[in-house]
Amino acid sequence: MDKLLKEKDKLEMQAMVLRMQERDKAVKSNVLEGETKHKDLSEEQLDALIPELRKKARDKYLKDREETQMNLYKKILDDQQKVFQSQSETK
Repeated sequence: MDKLLKEKDKLEMQAMVLRMQERDKAVKSNVLEGETKHKDLSEEQLDALIPELRKKARDKYLKDREETQMNLYKKILDDQQKVFQSQSETK
């Protein structure tokens, strides 16, 4: 059983690596086609740029995610307050 889980994890990791490589190729092709401001960079420079672009995208995602989560927690808190306000206190 443990061996099957390790094999499954290994396959999932390989699949993730392949997806990341495909995304990197897509970014490179978009850049090479001139869809971004980096069209005059060499392929080596693009390879160096990809981690930076990935980090910027991750930072933006985390910022947006934080705002979304805070709004969700505020809504949950408001809902809980409404529920408990309607209940009478026991003595």
